[in-house]
Amino acid sequence: MFLELRGYDEPDPVITSEDPRFPGPTPLFMNTPVTSGAYPAMAGELVLPQSLFLPTGELFARSIQQVLQLYRDFQAGRKKAPEDVAVNYQGSGSQGMAAVNFAAIIAVGTKILNLILGAVQSVNAVQINARIQGMYNVNRYNVQQLLTMNGLQIANQIRQIDKDLEQAFANGDRNEAAALSQFRLIYQQRFDQVGGGLLRNWLPIVAIGAAAYYFLRRKR
Repeated sequence: MFLELRGYDEPDPVITSEDPRFPGPTPLFMNTPVTSGAYPAMAGELVLPQSLFLPTGELFARSIQQVLQLYRDFQAGRKKAPEDVAVNYQGSGSQGMAAVNFAAIIAVGTKILNLILGAVQSVNAVQINARIQGMYNVNRYNVQQLLTMNGLQIANQIRQIDKDLEQAFANGDRNEAAALSQFRLIYQQRFDQVGGGLLRNWLPIVAIGAAAYYFLRRKR
């Protein structure tokens, strides 16, 4: 009687998710580490805190490689550093945001990367992800507000990440260096998403100033 009620064409519930005719619910987040916690915000491809986590030590080593390449691009002028963009648009109010010494950070970063790639000192993804979760929980670099910050605010946080990352490289702290490298890449990705808005945000101010100047000149 049970079989007649349920119908012979319906697949067994156990294999429903594997049957293309009855795919079942699609998970919202795949391969999410157990340390990832809740899913509070999304912006484009960024999901926090999930985007900060990586599944293997090899991928964290690659993050360090990518960060060092990013610094080389800044140093060579192939890409504009967020700190430089912020200085250009903040003017004299940004004197505290001095330029990062990219040559120094590349030098110390390359040393620790060579140790990791040479298997002299490997990195453990579980340990690094746990550290990242702790950094997220205490809202380091205002990470919980990353997706709502504007370009200038993100640039200020990046400046601090750069300083801390250089220190982690210099101290030979592999886990901290890997965690901060991943933070640095995610902050750069978010800055690239909103950084172009720096100019758009200033254009109305410039236009208003120009109009006022023109009006005052005509009044004379």
